[in-house]
Amino acid sequence: MKPLGEGSFGQVVLARQDDRVISVRYRLDIRSAQFGNHGGYDLRLVSVDLRSGRPLHAADVFAAAATAPSGAAELEERIVDQPPGGYCPASVLNPTSSLTPDELRMPYTVGGYPVMQTGYSADAVEFLVFTPAFGYEMACGYRTFTVPYAQVTELMTEDAAAALAPGPQPTR
Repeated sequence: MKPLGEGSFGQVVLARQDDRVISVRYRLDIRSAQFGNHGGYDLRLVSVDLRSGRPLHAADVFAAAATAPSGAAELEERIVDQPPGGYCPASVLNPTSSLTPDELRMPYTVGGYPVMQTGYSADAVEFLVFTPAFGYEMACGYRTFTVPYAQVTELMTEDAAAALAPGPQPTR
């Protein structure tokens, strides 16, 4: 973590950088009583298709999940399988809310990010989920679920699958 000023820290982690995609994870921590006993923090995943220059947002990559409840349910099934137990297995609240298209599109967090964000490594999708939006305790906070491309590629748009597919790309 790099100090950003008194009580503030930032961290940048490069998840993927190749000729097709760059994917970065940002974390900002603010140690201030204004944000409660433990301060405040926010996470942001930013990914860009370097061929088109466009961001790779969850709602664009998983368009069916961002537009239809059935698509969101299918995506959620693959995410919470990694590991089993829902979004926060230690929760005593046992919420019953499920992923809806809004969680991939609508601003929700302190930083104005959706409930579910995506980042991309060479071989998997990283789903960053703000679990309190589903009714879990604040202590559950953000949770990361890593799902291999092989398990979610069929749920991606054709363009996203081509940009994110592991391994070398055919020459054009």
